[in-house]
Formats: sequence, C-alpha cells, structure tokens
Amino acid sequence: EIADEVLVLRAAGVNIYHLIWPALILGLGTTAVTAALYYDTIPRSQRLLQAQLLHDAEDILYGMLKREGGLKQANLDYVLYVRDVQGRDLIDVVMKKRKPDRSGFELVARAPSARLHVRKVTDEGTVLTPEGKAEKAPLTASERFRKKRGANVSGEKYELVVLMSRCWVDSLKGDAAAELHDQPYATPLPDTIFGKPTNDRPSSQTWQELFANLAEDRQLYADLQAEWEETRARKEAAVSPGMKGSEELAYELRTGPIRYTRELILKTEVEIQMRPALAVGCLCFVLIGCPVGIWASRSDYLSVFIICF
Repeated sequence: EIADEVLVLRAAGVNIYHLIWPALILGLGTTAVTAALYYDTIPRSQRLLQAQLLHDAEDILYGMLKREGGLKQANLDYVLYVRDVQGRDLIDVVMKKRKPDRSGFELVARAPSARLHVRKVTDEGTVLTPEGKAEKAPLTASERFRKKRGANVSGEKYELVVLMSRCWVDSLKGDAAAELHDQPYATPLPDTIFGKPTNDRPSSQTWQELFANLAEDRQLYADLQAEWEETRARKEAAVSPGMKGSEELAYELRTGPIRYTRELILKTEVEIQMRPALAVGCLCFVLIGCPVGIWASRSDYLSVFIICF
C-alpha cells in the first residue's frame, strides 16, 4: 500500500518529500513531550513509588514474615524467626543479634509474642551554643557521605523495631541471662526489602536536582580527598603503632566513599547528557525513517522497519 501511495503522488506531480512535514511535526512533538516528561514527571514518579513502599512498610514486612517465617536479610543487625503471624502479633519469636563482624551471633532473645513497626530516626548531632541555641554539629566529609547514603528518597532515615513485651535474653557467652519486659530491638531499615535509597540515584532526580546534586557531590568529593590526604599525613607522621586506625580509615576512604562519590558524579553527568539525547532520538528516528521509507517503498513493511531500526 505504501508503494502504491508513493506512485500515485509521483504521478500527480506532488513532491513526495512533502510527506515528511507531518512526520517531522510529529517528531518534534514527541521530542518535546519526552523532554518534558524527563524534566520532572518520570523521576518524580520513581520517588513516589519508593515513598509508597515506605508508607506501607509495616504491611510489607508482616506479609514477608507470614510468608517466609522470618527475616534473614544479610544487612539486618538481627535475624528474626516467627512461628506464626496473627494480625499484628508475632507468635513464638526468636531473635538473634549478629556480631559486628557478621561472623556469628552474640545475643539471642525469645518471646511468646512481639510486635513490629517502622519508625523514623530522629535527627542527631545537635549542640548548644553559648547563647543556649541548638545547632547541628559540623560533620566531617565521611560523616556527610554516610548520612547521604543512609537516607531514603525523602532524605529521612527509618529503622525496623521489634517490640517484645516479655522476653528472655541470653548473651551466648554464659555470663548473662535475663528476663526483660517491653524490650525494643531496632535495626536500620534493610535495602533488600524496599530497594536501595533513591536520593542519590540520578535517574530519580529532576532536571534541576541533577545540577544541584552534581555540585554538592563534587564538593563532597573534594572534601573526601582532603580528608584522605590529612589522614595519610597523620599516619606517615606517626611513630607508634597506635595510628593503625588512621591507616584503616585512609584505606576505607580511598576505596569506599571516594570511589563511590566519583562514580556518582560520572553517572550524574551521563544522566544530564542522556535525557536530551533520548528526547532528540524521537526526532532523529523521523528524520531517518521517512527518507528510508520512501526510498524503500517497494519493499514490504517488515523490511522497511528493520532497515529504519
């Protein structure tokens, strides 16, 4: 049918390239719409999805406990086992606290029933000025990095709390065992359940936020570099083995926060270039597809599509 239409237009003396104008207008329209969606709507929708997950966090966690019989995520400070879930009550709860190095367990708590909820972590690090006003204590570059990485899409931090009304605790060292009442056990909300925080993900940032966060990340990268250099200088000046902690901190900064921040800067720069490219791609497809379609008008539809693609 396309071949017949092109032949008819040629026979009528119509310049077939006039057919490009409607497609060109359509290409410009789709380019503008795509750019507008990437400016705010698409990244904001990703953040709304993450926020909705956090809003329904307790329901999701109760569903996982009922379905799997516990929470065993590797990045949780605790491993939780339950025999049954009745409404909001966890029945026959066993909770094991991991050691800091994750090599085993250092504490076990058992309770006939418990409840679970998610709470927002209050902001810490405030100090009082001589005038009695509360101000935030200045954070080091590494502390700013950890705070940014620990925040969710809204910039807030949440933790999972298991509240045991009556429990028996064993330290697993043979030196402590006790019966406690109304004992809460808290751990940061695990990323494996709700996804990684999206506050630093370039694809979930609006167009204006990309540039603002890029400037902030570049400053953080420079501060981390300066902190690493300072730590290395202290390590080299030390003559006692007590500075081993500084050496470990320097290694951690160099291989962790500095590298991650550098990668984040590169990802943000790529995102800034990619969004306009995706939008203009609609127009490029029209500019290439229309001439190729006219040139290959005698071919079947599938062949023309494959050539254009």
